[in-house]
Amino acid sequence: HRTIAVSQTIKQYARDVYDCDADYIPNAVSIPNKATSTSEIRKWSLTPDKYIFMVSRLIPHKGAQYLVAAWKLLKQKNPELLQGMKLVIVGDGYYTDTYVEKLHKQAEEDHDIIFMGFQSGETLHQLFSHARFMVHPSDNEGLPIVVLEGMSYGLPMLVSDIIEHRDLIPNKQHQFTAGSVRSLAKKLSLFIEADAETLCVDGERHKEMIRGEYEWTEIISHTVALYVDEQSRRNARIFATQ
Repeated sequence: HRTIAVSQTIKQYARDVYDCDADYIPNAVSIPNKATSTSEIRKWSLTPDKYIFMVSRLIPHKGAQYLVAAWKLLKQKNPELLQGMKLVIVGDGYYTDTYVEKLHKQAEEDHDIIFMGFQSGETLHQLFSHARFMVHPSDNEGLPIVVLEGMSYGLPMLVSDIIEHRDLIPNKQHQFTAGSVRSLAKKLSLFIEADAETLCVDGERHKEMIRGEYEWTEIISHTVALYVDEQSRRNARIFATQ
């Protein structure tokens, strides 16, 4: 009887394409306690604060190919900057075996690029907890839960400048031009060179945004209110026909 849109762009799309007036209620995440243990990431030879992190299904519009290319470009131009750093890509393909093979081929000469496949539980928890920062280079999204998750861990976020990312992270310093390898490489360099205190402040700001707008308690109240409102409307219509 009602339609929920998880982003303002999807709400607009529903109106434009289907003439449907959807109710905007975004996705939600919980704010976790960061892992102190590093036992799982050590199995992959990862050191806290010494890896950059992407989590996604490996499908073309998520943009992993841009991230790999930008990493390789930056290493070519400034290898000292990436000394001791790793690029970690977490996720599997989704009927995209050919694309995944191309990604591995693109990265095969660089042993600092680690494809971890699908991860969950404690391993994923530790990856979120100990990354230097997180990158989401997608070409299009609805409301990316993985970006909300990164923000909930207090991670600095580097995202493509699509509107769905800009709605979440309006700071242009945290955006690069979508689809541009050079723009991404430039921002990667700035993030890697940034001091730990600056990154920490940025991450805490992201966590506060989650606490204020995207935590489950807040979102559930909006969802319940929508159901209550719809039931009230139905009851009023029933009463009117009696």
